[in-house]
Amino acid sequence: MINLSPYPPRPTAFVSGPYTDLSYKGGPSTTTNIGVSRECALWLWENGYYAFSPHLNTQSFELYINVETSVYLDFCIKVLRSGLIDLMVMCGQWRLSQGCFLRKHHSAFHIAVDLHIPVFEWTLGCTELKRVA
Repeated sequence: MINLSPYPPRPTAFVSGPYTDLSYKGGPSTTTNIGVSRECALWLWENGYYAFSPHLNTQSFELYINVETSVYLDFCIKVLRSGLIDLMVMCGQWRLSQGCFLRKHHSAFHIAVDLHIPVFEWTLGCTELKRVA
């Protein structure tokens, strides 16, 4: 890829974390999940990455249109398979999320691993990413 920007190239990070309300599992609300994804994306941008956050791309769409959750996940998988993603960054309570982790063959985490995309974890207040796969 040719870099036409006057700035040095940055690795592109895919931000993955739960979106839907996990309060029934003792987890956070959708609003909290979106906020965590935003904080993670901001941290990535401030620390030399491009960050793509599906949470922010489709924030609150469920209030306006009726689209199955699987369609959003399919879009995430399409982006992961595009070749544009250099790393995945898990945030929030991702281990509780079906779309992020719990579906063994159809979750963002497992798709990234299958595609040999390095997976890291970000937590609020961290100073560096922690490699998890």
